Amino acid sequence: MIREAIDKIISMTPTGIIKGSDGLDRSDRTLALIEPIKQAWFTTQTLLGFTELIAEAVDGFKKEEVVIQVLNPTGVALFSKNVDPYGCRRMFIGAQCNELNTFQFNNFQNSEQFIIGLQSHFVPGAGDTDYVLKMASALAAEAVSTADDDGISQRVAVRTGVALKSQEIVKPRIKLAPYRTFREVDQPVSDFVFRLRGRHEDTPMCALFEADGGRWKLDAVQAIAVWLSKNNADIPVIA
Repeated sequence: MIREAIDKIISMTPTGIIKGSDGLDRSDRTLALIEPIKQAWFTTQTLLGFTELIAEAVDGFKKEEVVIQVLNPTGVALFSKNVDPYGCRRMFIGAQCNELNTFQFNNFQNSEQFIIGLQSHFVPGAGDTDYVLKMASALAAEAVSTADDDGISQRVAVRTGVALKSQEIVKPRIKLAPYRTFREVDQPVSDFVFRLRGRHEDTPMCALFEADGGRWKLDAVQAIAVWLSKNNADIPVIA
């Protein structure tokens, strides 16, 4: 009971602040560091907006005191080079690309959904885009059910007229450029496996399987770094 009473009295006593020899404030109870309130930073969704905020020198930073870091294919930030007395590095500006690609990779779709997705989520004409669109648009309903498939390439029937069909080998690997990073930079072209599958009397199913091992992320980060270096003179860019 006595211990509980003492703890109750201590909890009701206002916390005192002790200034240490390093000039930082600490609580007189646990000697825990009392950190200042985090300052808010500016955010934008484009690289262009990011560079415009840097040109305005928001919060009065100096170019020689900051560095730009490409965090990932969809995010960049402007940080202070040095940490503050509390061991924190200040972030002044951030940019986040929120328009992420919603194409259903690694899943089979009917040809109509596949074609719509290909036209809306990929750079037109880049790599083998036109070839894939042509193949998906020309597939006959019964084409894939009778296809030859050796695990690497497929031979399918495609329409060449009202009633005639021809046999064509599907490329096992193709190159495409999905929208996956900031629009100011060229979208990275990467490898995909293009596969087809029949489904009885229904339309053929098409799928794209990612096959670059994530290399596109490195290419996107590098492309962002190059773009930022050209548009932000005198500020180092870390990728």
